[in-house]
Amino acid sequence: MKFTNKYNLPEIYVRAVTNDPYDSSGSDISTTVLLGPPRINALRKIHADFLTEDVSDRFFALDGQATHYVIERSKTDNDIVEQRLFYQDNDITNGWTLSGQFDVLNKDGNLIDVKNCSVWGVVYGKIEWEQQLNILDFLCRKNSEVLTIDGKSIAVKKLSILAFMRDWNKDKAEKSDNYPKARVVEVPIKRWTEQEQDDYIRERIKLHQDALKGDTLPLCTPDERWHKPGVFALMKGGRKSSVKNCATRKESEDYCKEKNIDLTDKSHTIIERTGSDNRCESYCNVNQFCSYYMGVEND
Repeated sequence: MKFTNKYNLPEIYVRAVTNDPYDSSGSDISTTVLLGPPRINALRKIHADFLTEDVSDRFFALDGQATHYVIERSKTDNDIVEQRLFYQDNDITNGWTLSGQFDVLNKDGNLIDVKNCSVWGVVYGKIEWEQQLNILDFLCRKNSEVLTIDGKSIAVKKLSILAFMRDWNKDKAEKSDNYPKARVVEVPIKRWTEQEQDDYIRERIKLHQDALKGDTLPLCTPDERWHKPGVFALMKGGRKSSVKNCATRKESEDYCKEKNIDLTDKSHTIIERTGSDNRCESYCNVNQFCSYYMGVEND
């Protein structure tokens, strides 16, 4: 990976983001990559010598790493902190070595991952949190012999996210019943059965392996592209927001008929807003190598 500094940011920041301590050596795939789109992983491997990223885009990675220094400060003899685990077999991982590093496993069996996130992530939940923690739970299960405190084996009993919310607002917390009451909250995460964990990891491994050995890369799903669908917005003169958004023009026209809105008098208009793939456009460092993004391939 080559880094650019197009905004001429200070050298102290540049050194901080480029001296990344992350290391998944000894594994074929990490938990983070396993969760990600197989197409992106394959393109990164194919074009590894040509990848670039601007240091300004590394802020959130640096922010997450800073949180882990807080974890180190909180460490006691009753916790196992930031341990990387590995697992390989010929069934679930099909010969690959999977790795993952958890943040905290305490003596009560609470497996905790620390996240810097938005309030939105806490209020609505994120399926990625559930998937990640269940993969880490799987790795703990397969490495039970090394997870000990005072000579006693520690088995995972529950999963949690310790969420630090960047955009938390005290006024909103006081006024809304559904808003988190503190900037830091512990979020319980659903724990899958062992079979569900095994099946999920087996499926994800196969998707990544097939992507690397196939002649045609699998397309990212709309969810993986963070796709925002296009809409037909009914607009009213003098108003900035739409009166109603519809999936099709006909649906919008039918709504106008139902509400006795006359589109011929120009007080209302229907505007088509095209959809977008937010990840492709702004958060993918291999988009220049992607036939879908470049318009050569369609889903």
